[in-house]
Amino acid sequence: MIKKELCVIADTYTNRDGEEKKRWLKVGEIHTSKDGKEYMTLDPIVNLAAIPRREGDSRIFVSMFDPKPRENKGGSGGGGYTRQEEPPFDPDDDIHFVSCPSIYDVRV
Repeated sequence: MIKKELCVIADTYTNRDGEEKKRWLKVGEIHTSKDGKEYMTLDPIVNLAAIPRREGDSRIFVSMFDPKPRENKGGSGGGGYTRQEEPPFDPDDDIHFVSCPSIYDVRV
């Protein structure tokens, strides 16, 4: 069971109202196992060295958020998003999640 989503600030942007907002990147999850123990999974494609840091600090700050509810997409077997699908983008949402390829996708 996913207990928390692990996210870092990947970028900032200015919304339509001129407010500076943060763009979040999900890098992993905190889970609870069947026996009640907690463990963490990290997305292996995320390059933590590329995440912006505070000046003079070598650490990466990771925030924990409650998982967003997944909507049922229909069809057989459960709902929610697959790894290839993006949740609907709402530019007025305070928390934006983007997938790694949309930030780090390099085409030759």
